Amino acid sequence: MENYKISVIVTTYNRKEFLKETLNSIIEQSFKPFEVLVIDNYSNYDIEGFINSIDKSIKLFKNHNNGIISTNRNLGIKKSNGDILAFCDDDDIWEKNKLEIQLKKLIETGSDVIHSYINEFSESKISLKSYKPMSYQTVFFRNPVCLSTVMLKKTPDIFFNEEKSKFAIEDYSLWINLMFKNYKFHLIKKPLIRYRIISSSASFENRNLIEYNKIKLFREIITNHLVPKKQIYLAIILQFRIIKSFIKIKCLIK
Repeated sequence: MENYKISVIVTTYNRKEFLKETLNSIIEQSFKPFEVLVIDNYSNYDIEGFINSIDKSIKLFKNHNNGIISTNRNLGIKKSNGDILAFCDDDDIWEKNKLEIQLKKLIETGSDVIHSYINEFSESKISLKSYKPMSYQTVFFRNPVCLSTVMLKKTPDIFFNEEKSKFAIEDYSLWINLMFKNYKFHLIKKPLIRYRIISSSASFENRNLIEYNKIKLFREIITNHLVPKKQIYLAIILQFRIIKSFIKIKCLIK
């Protein structure tokens, strides 16, 4: 396992109150990451001094992402030097043995992507959120992979779409693309992270836009990936999801 170099990428913007706990959970892993990269969207505080006070080995990069978080995730990938990638949002917390468990499973199963269940938590409660394994039958009903749980092999295919049409679904789009390229996903059925639930919910406009973007994504899949007859069931699922998104948009408007 010592031969594997894990690069951890954290994107952040004005989350000083959460970022320290996030970074401590990463640098205190039982299997130490090769490097930790923080990509900052020019936060309005002295983030250099703040990060140096946590761990001087953390690499900080600043970049204006213009509202497209994929830009900073991709910058982190470009700047990384490891052969394995892991991502963490700036308000989530890893369990101490996350990397160790996932790397062992990556080696044992020969998988390309490892992910896990999560514990959702807020100030008042904590609850387990489970997922179903990645498959054609499950992926189009909801995003089956939480980004902060992901460990995956670094390849040229690991790129988050930076188009505005992928706003808030850029990770979902990546998992689907990797699935169509026959990447092997493995789900660990235990929570390896604590996923913070923040009371401020997405705006009406954003929720509406996310549903429209899902519709565009599903239509792209039908156009670019499906083989008639052989995958007719998949086409039916996608059309159902398009209808479901339209219904959700109408409910939001009401």
